Parts: sequence; structure tokens; C-alpha cells
Amino acid sequence: MLKRPKLTVEGAAELQEVEAWMNDRVSRDARGACAEFLGSYRISSDEAYLSQADGVSAKEGLWLVWRFEAEAYTRPLLSST
Repeated sequence: MLKRPKLTVEGAAELQEVEAWMNDRVSRDARGACAEFLGSYRISSDEAYLSQADGVSAKEGLWLVWRFEAEAYTRPLLSST
């Protein structure tokens, strides 16, 4: 799962930095409590422009990445009802 802030929202980029730090901390201190946080990467405006030239959609900003684990968490909850 990928997430990036809306760059037009005031303070969103700063909150994304804090969220990256918190997810890194949770992945170390509370392993297994939520989806595995794989890390983050930053795309600059130059990289975003180059990606578009190659036909790849990559928007500028800090991207947070988690392993998709929705089925592992929701299936047991839904089947127990």
C-alpha cells in the first residue's frame, strides 16, 4: 500500500515525515500489531518529470509503503460473525 501527502494542504508534508518516523518505530517495537511498514522514499520534482516521460506516473513527495495485509486481518474478523 502506498501513501503520499497532498502537497496543496498546509502542513501535510511535515505530518508525513512524522508518520514515517512513527511507523518505523511501531514496526520495531510492536511488530505484528499492524501492517508491516516497509519504509519510505522521496520523489523529487525532477524525478517525477522524468518518470512521466517514460509513461510512469510518479508524483512528487515522500511516499510511505506498507505490505498489503488486508485479507490477513479482515478475513478472520468477517468469518467469526
